[in-house]
Amino acid sequence: MAIKNRRGPYNKFDPTKLLPGEWAVVLSGDPNASDGLACYMCFGAGVVKRMATYEDMVDNIAASSGEVVAAEVDRQCKAAIQACQTAASNAGSAASAANTAASNADTAASSAATAATGANSAATAANEAAQAAQSVIQGDLSSNTVTFATAAKQDLVSGETLGVLFGKIYKWIASLGTAASKNVANNLTTTAATSFVLDARQGAVLNTRIGLLKSLNTTNKGSLVGAVNEVHDKIIMKKETITGLGGGYIFLATPEGYTIMTAVNPDWANEYCVTGVSAYANGYTILFFNKAVPTTATFSVNSFWYKTS
Repeated sequence: MAIKNRRGPYNKFDPTKLLPGEWAVVLSGDPNASDGLACYMCFGAGVVKRMATYEDMVDNIAASSGEVVAAEVDRQCKAAIQACQTAASNAGSAASAANTAASNADTAASSAATAATGANSAATAANEAAQAAQSVIQGDLSSNTVTFATAAKQDLVSGETLGVLFGKIYKWIASLGTAASKNVANNLTTTAATSFVLDARQGAVLNTRIGLLKSLNTTNKGSLVGAVNEVHDKIIMKKETITGLGGGYIFLATPEGYTIMTAVNPDWANEYCVTGVSAYANGYTILFFNKAVPTTATFSVNSFWYKTS
């Protein structure tokens, strides 16, 4: 199955002209990509999807990570505040219990100390969460990892998790095959087969050549070599020894099913040269010579015949 491609700037891109299964590569000016470069795939008439590149995903992750980190910081801070409020409540209860029951003063003091320790731990946890969030925001995203499973070949959907998105992207890239990483060529005779894939335009060139083969006057029309061999097999050469008739011609017996093509005198020093040939009646062919051949002249002639039936 041939892969078709279009390419050019975004202002020349017309998705309505794409055919099902055809790629369009935007080389500049795409407002949907930060670098202006993009790929589009046509799945059917009027159904054209933009394919996200690695750089697109990096931009999307960078844009969304801030919201994720902010939410995590907010959650950790609320947990720390809740812990502090709980600690303060416990401390108040301990103080009230100390005032109410002097005998339990030592126990209340111990509870207050425990609550204070819990508050300090909560504050430490909140501080560590804030530092981790700051590291994510200001750090290098290239060191972060995403765990994903290979998905089915499906379109990307807004709102999906990074694991699902990367799984789908991997499936799309894997399904492209080796041809997607090769250059396109339009010349079969001078292009290395391992480095290029065939341009669809070459099909028209091949079709023209096939049409020329079909016009051959041979039974074999699918192969030029086969047609040449077929013609070659129909040609025979006979060496004839002839004697002059006193005129500028002689008669040769015509082999059954053959027609004379030409005849030549193989002896260049012979003064009698064949100037023409013609079919004759009653199974004979006439050879014409440059001069009258006397009845005393005998020499060899090579005749060439073509099988017609």
